[in-house]
Amino acid sequence: MIGIKTVKPYKQVDHQFIGTQFLIVVFPLIPINSYFIIDDLVERSFEIGINWKHLVKIYSGILTFIIIVLMILPEFLHWSISIKTLIIVTSLSLTLGLIFNFDRMDQDEKEKRLFFGKVVGINALPSYMSMSAALLLRNKFTIALKNQINTSENWKEILDKKLYSDQDIPLIYIIAEYQYRIDPSDENKAVLTNFKQQTTLAKKN
Repeated sequence: MIGIKTVKPYKQVDHQFIGTQFLIVVFPLIPINSYFIIDDLVERSFEIGINWKHLVKIYSGILTFIIIVLMILPEFLHWSISIKTLIIVTSLSLTLGLIFNFDRMDQDEKEKRLFFGKVVGINALPSYMSMSAALLLRNKFTIALKNQINTSENWKEILDKKLYSDQDIPLIYIIAEYQYRIDPSDENKAVLTNFKQQTTLAKKN
């Protein structure tokens, strides 16, 4: 089988997840791009750059399948029991460990994504995506904030002049997360920490 296919879902929360498009030659072979997908709808997906952690999961699964196939080949059956056991235990422990434990989503990550989804409708975290994708979403959310508080001031002026109210803080926090992904400066970290402490996420932690 040869063609293009999107392998999904990865990191699924509330019907939103990552999918990676591959050139398929029997198995997913060459990654083309990764997408963040909402409600499994193409028209509600956007590019996030290749998500390398998703690739690790996918290739680990393929490698596990190959190992299992090799174990039933006649040539393998003639090897000594000790060598076969060493190969099987070592390889399967490594690949299955990557499949089930690598980049496993914990409760804090899930709660953070649910918070993002509640505020902006998209629960993608900045760490999932490329810099350019993070920049696009940061700009989109900043425009939403400007409309929400009815101002034409830029991001820094909004914060410096405190043009926001308490109800705007969740959105400001999310923008700060994306801003820190784009520019991980001490100043942006301080802004991020400040506004996170004012959200319900801080209360849960």
